[in-house]
Amino acid sequence: MRAIIKQTNAALISTFLMLIGHTAFSTAIPLRLKAEGYSTFLIGCVAASYYVGMLFGSFKIEPIIQRLGHIRAFALFASGMGVITLLPPIVDSYPFWIICRCLAGLSLAGLYIVMESWFVSLSAPSTRGQYLGLYMMSLSIGAAIGPLFINIGYPTTLIPFCLASLFFSCAIWPMLMYEGSTPQQHQPSILKLSTLYKYSPAGFIGCIVSGILISSFVSMLPIVVTCCNITLFLASVLITISQVGGIAFQMPVGKLSDRHDRRLILMGLCLIAIICCIISVFYMHDFNIIYIVCIFIIGGITSTTYPLSINLSCENIPLPDITKGMQSLMLAYGSGAVMGPIITSRLMDLGHSYALFLVIATACALYAIYLMFNISNHSRTITSIKD
Repeated sequence: MRAIIKQTNAALISTFLMLIGHTAFSTAIPLRLKAEGYSTFLIGCVAASYYVGMLFGSFKIEPIIQRLGHIRAFALFASGMGVITLLPPIVDSYPFWIICRCLAGLSLAGLYIVMESWFVSLSAPSTRGQYLGLYMMSLSIGAAIGPLFINIGYPTTLIPFCLASLFFSCAIWPMLMYEGSTPQQHQPSILKLSTLYKYSPAGFIGCIVSGILISSFVSMLPIVVTCCNITLFLASVLITISQVGGIAFQMPVGKLSDRHDRRLILMGLCLIAIICCIISVFYMHDFNIIYIVCIFIIGGITSTTYPLSINLSCENIPLPDITKGMQSLMLAYGSGAVMGPIITSRLMDLGHSYALFLVIATACALYAIYLMFNISNHSRTITSIKD
């Protein structure tokens, strides 16, 4: 483990700083729009525009990384985010919020693809779960700290947005100072989306489902916690607790995924998430320990489904195709992430305050059923081959 940390320390620190900026920005936005009187559905559309940008960016990122290299590409996208976070609160126009969130999604897609291809390229199949677990842990620690910055300045001020911009700028420094080995640049991949799906349909669909889970949870949780009639500080603490769940789950799940069938682990996580969502529906209006524990577990599960799905998909992807594969998986993730906030916010506007937990439970249930059939069919195929 020490060798892995030493090899990836610059990337881990940059990821950590990047996520502080990102979650400070993404937490402030729905609270700012809510304070200005926008409906939950319109807030959900702003959240969805971020994932539209991510979806578009997933088509365009690989040539930039191939041309600039991982470090300079990271610096390009991070500096772009530093500018984008400052513009919406200054202009303060709803269409401009949509545009800037879309541009933010494009830039974040670049940052995620750079980092994910970095960690996957430096790892071996036997340690990939631990590499991605460390990556997701740094993501989750940064994401846990970011929401707390809304307590320094209320979202109706410029302070949270300036702090977010500051952290994106600081995230560039560790990568620029890194002197170790970087992922080898290969010839541009010709890996097709259909080919990637054939490599691992369960992993590909898992990326779509994780997009629905993460986008719904991250985008709409700041609105859901307002149903508890609690202070802004306690709301930020509850959001942070959801991210701490992501920190706690990463390494245990990552190690399990290196030893057991990843589809079984994903199915088990989905079933646990369904139970926690059902409990949360009954306790969401009470800020008590049962609700807090459920939010902690749901946060942990939503944050681990994506790296597990990546890991599952990458089992058969050749090394020269890794960057292209990460781009295609980001496309799958983005397609699911666009749907999540729109569906959830629309249901919430119709008066269903529990819509977030309904969407998460439904997505997990459908994916668990698919995994059950996928595992069953795979077992039959192996049995027929042996016979």
